[in-house]
Amino acid sequence: QSQTSGQYQRRVRWGKKVTQDEQEVKEPLAPSKPVEDVDHIHFSLGLPSIQSKTLLSEDEKTDQYVRLIRGASKKKSNSGYELTAEELSTLDSIADHLKTDKSKPTPSEILEFFDRLINEWSPETLFSVIALMRLVVLRPHANSYFASDDGGLSSLYTLIMKVGLSDEETVAKKCAPVCLMTLCLISNMFCVNSTALQLCIDECVIVAAICALSQNSVSVRLMGATVLYNCALFLPKTSEDVASQIVCALQECSEEEGDKIPRLRMLLAILQVCYCNTTITQLLKSLEFFTVKGPRRSCCKPKNQKSHCRY
Repeated sequence: QSQTSGQYQRRVRWGKKVTQDEQEVKEPLAPSKPVEDVDHIHFSLGLPSIQSKTLLSEDEKTDQYVRLIRGASKKKSNSGYELTAEELSTLDSIADHLKTDKSKPTPSEILEFFDRLINEWSPETLFSVIALMRLVVLRPHANSYFASDDGGLSSLYTLIMKVGLSDEETVAKKCAPVCLMTLCLISNMFCVNSTALQLCIDECVIVAAICALSQNSVSVRLMGATVLYNCALFLPKTSEDVASQIVCALQECSEEEGDKIPRLRMLLAILQVCYCNTTITQLLKSLEFFTVKGPRRSCCKPKNQKSHCRY
């Protein structure tokens, strides 16, 4: 689970255990456990617990992202994207805010700042904005805001649509790094228990992750699998329709996947969904999942395909 490619591991820390400060007060982060079926064979045989850490994306490049956003707003080619003096001040304050205790509320002007840029800037200019936003949503207050119907949830949906993660053919035409960072943002939303329980059955989120599984970029496929893995951690055993949708997509794509890291994460996500779930286990048997011989996708990259693992 902790294995990643060299470049990816240096830049992004996956599998970082959520600390107490990142958890909601009186609502600790704890993936749903199959305790409701203690007689299930998976449980009764005492099989070792499957890895259950929420996978998050973090780095320490806040100042770099702030500079890039400032630069993007000043480019003549980005006419209409120029930030006001007040917005520039808000942008500078984000770095300071990220250094404070995570239990402190995120100022409303920062939340509104991200709302405006997500809704008004074009997809190709949003990489640094999303990269910065994914760090902010690791804080419970900001996380709850962007998961709320009365708050920024619409901005999250807008972003998913903008970068093309609502359709497999559309996402293939979009910028891979922006799609990748959007998936990192979605993955980080699972750091708060109440949000995770909401997003794990959210059709828009699930479709976005499934669309990512078939893309040319290894990193985008890995992040798509990561989002579905996080969904699997919190998915109620009674949500059979959602569980079936997830495992069918993962089963098909894992057979085609030729890179071992994305494939491993897809398989782990499948295991999380089917653990102590007889219906899904039987579904996988009918799909001959347990007799898969190996990946059919070539492990070699097509010529001229650039890797975006550095993100």
